[in-house]
Amino acid sequence: MFGGSMRIVPLLFVLLVALPLSAYSQINDTGQTQCFDEGQLAACSVANTGDGASHPRQDARFGRDAQAEAGLLDKVGGGVAGFDFTALDASGDDTEPGGHECVRDNVTGLVWSAETTRNRTWDQAISEASSLVRCGFSNWRVPTRRELISIVDHGANLPAIDTEFFPDTFSFLYWSNASYQPNSAFAWVVSFVSGGSDPISVENSPHVRFVRGSQLPIGPFTNNSDGTVTATSTGLMWDRCPWGREGSNCTDGDAAIHNWATALGIALVANDTNHLGYDDWRLPSRSELESLINLARNNPAISPLAFPNTPGADFWSSTVRTANPIQSWTVNFLGGATNFSLRSDELHLRLVRGGQSFDGFVAFKVGGTLSGLAEGNSVTLQINGNDDLILSENGNFVFPTSVQDMNPYEVSVFNQPDGQYCSVENAGGTIAGEDVKDVAVECASIDLSLSQNEVQFTSLNPGQRAEQMVMLTNTGQPDLVIEQFLAPEEPFGVDPMDCLALPRTLGSGESCSVILSFESMAIGAIEDELWIVSNSSTSPDRIGLSGSVLPGIPIPTLGWAAVALLILIMLLAGIRFARLS
Repeated sequence: MFGGSMRIVPLLFVLLVALPLSAYSQINDTGQTQCFDEGQLAACSVANTGDGASHPRQDARFGRDAQAEAGLLDKVGGGVAGFDFTALDASGDDTEPGGHECVRDNVTGLVWSAETTRNRTWDQAISEASSLVRCGFSNWRVPTRRELISIVDHGANLPAIDTEFFPDTFSFLYWSNASYQPNSAFAWVVSFVSGGSDPISVENSPHVRFVRGSQLPIGPFTNNSDGTVTATSTGLMWDRCPWGREGSNCTDGDAAIHNWATALGIALVANDTNHLGYDDWRLPSRSELESLINLARNNPAISPLAFPNTPGADFWSSTVRTANPIQSWTVNFLGGATNFSLRSDELHLRLVRGGQSFDGFVAFKVGGTLSGLAEGNSVTLQINGNDDLILSENGNFVFPTSVQDMNPYEVSVFNQPDGQYCSVENAGGTIAGEDVKDVAVECASIDLSLSQNEVQFTSLNPGQRAEQMVMLTNTGQPDLVIEQFLAPEEPFGVDPMDCLALPRTLGSGESCSVILSFESMAIGAIEDELWIVSNSSTSPDRIGLSGSVLPGIPIPTLGWAAVALLILIMLLAGIRFARLS
């Protein structure tokens, strides 16, 4: 079943929740890093989740996930959003993800099998855990529902988990060790389609993922005698009564029901009135709300001493359903199921404060538009010298990493595309309470124009020298950098002239010239090439060379003695001519 109220008959729900991560408790956040905005998920901003927004104080604004999104969360290992996982090899030693056998959750301390054990009945799963040896450990068990929920990633779907660390995960049901309280012929499962939970028959054969380590606790809860209850294991402080009820046993008034947007806004009402002496209330995330569930109880599935007169019904969380953002996650306190409902549905709510909250998180996205990138090319951008963003097509772009409000940002080009140069306008500034959307990255081709592509030296006599000039011009907008001339062999020659100081940079419209020469004693035609290596889009550019020498009488080379003899002969001939005349 999907959506609607939880029923105690064993129906299959394929969605669930992840436990909260907080500064106090070592339990995981939901993995959600985006907020509901105009019918879809988008980066969280003051506009869509600030206290003045129509849907304020959503899940992704708080907790480890928010810290990770803002780049402010230190991790031991890796993992998406606020998760912190380390891969373990067959000996239980730390290793890189990929081919690993186990995973250590650095937040909860639990060690998980990376492998899925498929198609087991509930009894088979319980029995098989006791004999399992993996990663050098033998004390494996079937996880509690809360533990299994703790690795659900609400920012993912099909499967709802970090697949880098849990690649062998199916979009299917996984057993927990929790029996269904009204009927022991059923037990609780968690679906990794998108994270739901419901009881099914113990004779069914879903999958199981084994775990080892101390069980995550439920509570304990401390009544602060001021209308609040503190959960020791999470550090969260709760309103003891559902919203609308009050009194020492929550018997005064009626438990109110509201749609999701109104339920989010109730926190602002509570803060404006300093509800129970505090002004930082919010709607809990789905994992925080689920942490109140006690599956050993039913109708309601919560401690009646800590939270008296709790309706056995659905309660809103602040977590949006990633698979369908027009829905949000709920927790049912009749039997304990986790589910989702349309945001227009009217459900109960209970407020929370502290713990998971990271009130310092107000961060914004930086993005803009890329234009001019040639087909097949890619350009690598960076923000504040980090976080490579590789773009391979023109259009809008957004850096995945947010920048905190009032902090500076600077967008730069880390790797230029081949044959192009990309410049950045509106590259830097300071975040001022909203996303940056006007960064403009414009790429242009680097063009080299040659005054001649083919140079011919024809009909020369043996030993005759000829020269021609070729102009090299930058006809593009970006700077052209001439890096090298790959010269031809003799009898061709190259004089780089004012192109000599390599690398030679030519601005847009600028030129330099080279002199090409040819001189040969050999009869016949000769061909060669001059190659020009640059940063142009056509590099290396070619100039074809051809020369030809015709048969003829070569001009003799005379020494000084021969010249003197020739002059003497001419003089004598002149004297004789004079006498005869």
